[in-house]
Amino acid sequence: MPPRKRMFGLPEAPTYYPTKEEFADPLAYIQKIRPEAEASGLCKIVPPEGWNPPFALDTSKFRFRTRVQQLNSLEGKTRTNLNYLDQLYKFHARQGNPLTKVPQLDHRPIDLFELRHQVTMRGGFQKVNREKRWAEIGRVMKYDRKSCTSMSTTLKATYSNIVMPFEIYVAKHGGNPP
Repeated sequence: MPPRKRMFGLPEAPTYYPTKEEFADPLAYIQKIRPEAEASGLCKIVPPEGWNPPFALDTSKFRFRTRVQQLNSLEGKTRTNLNYLDQLYKFHARQGNPLTKVPQLDHRPIDLFELRHQVTMRGGFQKVNREKRWAEIGRVMKYDRKSCTSMSTTLKATYSNIVMPFEIYVAKHGGNPP
């Protein structure tokens, strides 16, 4: 099977399929493949069918502290959203135009992932522009037109200056944004 085209030209990590005999001692097998696997920085090892590792934890002594893991921030509500924003910000930094502050509208940060989603749902930038649906997108994103007279202009400029260059890059170089 030919390797699939990956975003930013990243190579696939090597995948190993050891036999039962090779995997009788997993640590020895890892040492055996280490020189080749180390070159890529990571690898995937698919254990042989039926391999069942022994349970190695003493549950009477093992304890761990739980913590609340926040998956949101000002401009993101989900892991997908945060991953998208991370890729978007890295893209602009690599292009020499780092985003130093989150664009604001109505004294709130614009959720760039949601803006992308709303524009995509309405047929893309050209269609939203042609049908003048920026105000509709602003209302869906809960911006108040009364207090924000430049809502349509700001959303259009934010999309065309920040979101669209990344979307064009991703479409041209393969891979789907999250």
